[in-house]
Amino acid sequence: MPEKQPREAPLEVEQPLNVPSARAEIPFMRCRVVYRGAKANMSVAMSGSILITQFEDPSGSVEKTDKDGNVRKYKEIRKAVSGGMSSYDFSTHDLKGDLIRERLMPATVREDLRGKPYSWVEHAGHLVDFYLGPRNRDGVRQQEFEVMVKPEHRSVLEELVRMTQRRENRRRAELAEVVS
Repeated sequence: MPEKQPREAPLEVEQPLNVPSARAEIPFMRCRVVYRGAKANMSVAMSGSILITQFEDPSGSVEKTDKDGNVRKYKEIRKAVSGGMSSYDFSTHDLKGDLIRERLMPATVREDLRGKPYSWVEHAGHLVDFYLGPRNRDGVRQQEFEVMVKPEHRSVLEELVRMTQRRENRRRAELAEVVS
């Protein structure tokens, strides 16, 4: 009896899903978040992190020395992901009680921000949370932070804030409807 040959499935042409909101690319933003509160040792942990992928490229901006002593250049791709945790430290003093000057806003900024602790934030979702105010244990937003954004990223961040506020308002309305 001859061996049966498997039949090939008909070739189907697949096309990508084209949803504009799903394809929207958020530019990489690195912004200072300034803590305006009074605590000397303040830190905030948020879910989500930045995934950094490096690949060797002669025109790369990151230089590393390999185990043989050769300097190699790399390019980095940074992407915000929902997995992991990120912790932002706004402490003004170290364990010995010495002032950490590298974390304080310079004298060239607005008077009310001079000398306040800051942290660099790259995750767009975390920037929105800091702008709206991170939630405390009771779910109440703390309005103790100010996000310093570059002019070219202002419109993107404002749109992300509006989208987040709409989503939160919709959830609040749905919850009120269920409760009443």
